[in-house]
Amino acid sequence: MNKNVLKLIALIGLIALFSGLSLIIVYLTDYGYSRETVQYSEFWTVFRSGGGYNSPGYIQYENELPLSSNVSDLSVINLHFNMSTLNNSDFWVPVQLITALSDPGFPIFSTTWTDKYDVLNYKDYERIWKNFGIFTPRNITIYSMELILDVFTNDTNHAFNWYFPYERYTEENRTLAGMVHYMESLLNYGPSESFVFHIPDDNKTILYPQFNSDLSWNFSLTAFWDVSFHQFIGPNANFIGNATLAEWVFKNESADVISVDIRVDNSNYNTPIPVYTIVQRDPWIEITLFVIGSVIISVVYIYHLKFNK
Repeated sequence: MNKNVLKLIALIGLIALFSGLSLIIVYLTDYGYSRETVQYSEFWTVFRSGGGYNSPGYIQYENELPLSSNVSDLSVINLHFNMSTLNNSDFWVPVQLITALSDPGFPIFSTTWTDKYDVLNYKDYERIWKNFGIFTPRNITIYSMELILDVFTNDTNHAFNWYFPYERYTEENRTLAGMVHYMESLLNYGPSESFVFHIPDDNKTILYPQFNSDLSWNFSLTAFWDVSFHQFIGPNANFIGNATLAEWVFKNESADVISVDIRVDNSNYNTPIPVYTIVQRDPWIEITLFVIGSVIISVVYIYHLKFNK
C-alpha cells in the first residue's frame, strides 16, 4: 500500500480516536452535553359525564354514552329515545373528574404520544419514569373543585354537592400523579314504584322522582374547577372554569311512553400538556468514534509491522 495513503488512513484514525476520547471526557464532565430533554407523560384535566339505558332483554346498555379513552368523544353529545312505562328499566349516570398525568403505564386517553410506546420500547419508558421522571420537579395543584347534582322533581329542586378541597400532588411519589375521581348514580324505573334515584352521597340518599306540573322531571350535573400544573421543564397550565356536564329530561308523553333527552358536554378539558424530564443519554456517538479510531490505528500499526520486517 502506498505510504501516503497509509499515512492518510492513520491520520483519519488518529482524528477519530482523539475526537472520540475528547467527547467522552466532555460527556463525563459537561452536564448539558450529556443530557437530553425527553417527554415521559402528558397532563390532562377533564371533566365529563356519560350514561346508559338498559331495557328488558338487554344485558348491555343499548343507549350508552361511554367514558371512553378516545379523544374524539370529548365533545357535546345529544341522545334521545323513548322508554316504556310498562317495563322495568335501569340507567347509570357516571361522572369523571380527571386532573392527572397520563402515560403508557396509566393511559387516560389514547393519543399519538401514548400509542407510540409499543412492546419494543416500553422498557425504555419505564426506565425514564423510574430513574428520571419521578425526580423531576412538577406539581398538580387543585385549588378548588366542586360537583353539584340538581334534581328538579315534583316542582321542587333537590341539590347535592361534592367539594374537593385544596390538594397538591408532586413528583415525590409516583402514586401522587394526580387525581381521577369517579362517581356513579343509579336510576331505576318500575311500573309499580316509578323512578328510584340512588344518590352517591355520604348519606346514600334515595329519591323517588315524580313528574312536575309540566309532566316532566329532570336533573343536571354542574362542575366548578380551579386547577394548575407547573413543571421545571416545559410548559405550564392553569385551568379555571365551570360547566354543566350533563342534563337529563324525562317527559311523560302518554300512558305508555316516557321520552328521555340526554345532553352531555364532555368538551371541558385542557389540551394535553407534555411533561418532560432530563435524562442522561447513552454515549454511543462518542464511543463509536473512539472505537473506529482505535481499530484504524491498530490495523495501520499491524500492517506497518507486517510489511516492514
